[in-house]
Amino acid sequence: MVASDGLWWTRLRYLCRTGLYLHRVRLETNQLDVMDCCIVSEVNYVDYGEV
Repeated sequence: MVASDGLWWTRLRYLCRTGLYLHRVRLETNQLDVMDCCIVSEVNYVDYGEV
């Protein structure tokens, strides 16, 4: 996999409202790759540089 360009790979931070867990997801084209799993009902996503 070629993951060099920011257009292909966008790192986002997901903030779990339940326990305030941070788990990063990699956005490649249409696929969401979960790095750190966090099982919650609702998740708020913010920019990687925000929090």
